[in-house]
Amino acid sequence: MTSSRVLFAVAALELALGVGFLTLGADVTLAYVGGALIVASALLFWVGVRFSMRAAQARALRLRAVVGTAQVLAARQTGVSVNDQPQVALDLRITAPGHGTYDTTVQDYVPLIALGLLSNGRPLSVRVDPLDRQRILIDWEFVHAASAAEIRRALPSS
Repeated sequence: MTSSRVLFAVAALELALGVGFLTLGADVTLAYVGGALIVASALLFWVGVRFSMRAAQARALRLRAVVGTAQVLAARQTGVSVNDQPQVALDLRITAPGHGTYDTTVQDYVPLIALGLLSNGRPLSVRVDPLDRQRILIDWEFVHAASAAEIRRALPSS
């Protein structure tokens, strides 16, 4: 089950509980709890819609985008993380057919194992929208294909 479907299911459950508490209630506390659950369900639904849209955009880019490479010029923490995956602002130099070479900044959630690889000069594989060169998908699958020797070289020596 995808994360957006889980969010939709939890939002539906919270909405049902919130409506139930509101209809039960002569008690003011139940009305507050019911209202809070309804507001939380709306928030979860909104987050689920955002996740779905982002996943759909990534699927579309995988299908129709041109494959290119990116060199990391700089990486900065944003302070945000999801499932212990930090979001990082990356200044990239992109080279892609039809777009040439250009610099841009993207924010993406980086797998923990890939953090050390951002500073070792290894190019990243990217997919660039053929119509909008600012729509970029970084292909983090290379992390799974990296050899043990490459990973050891990328880790800071202790």
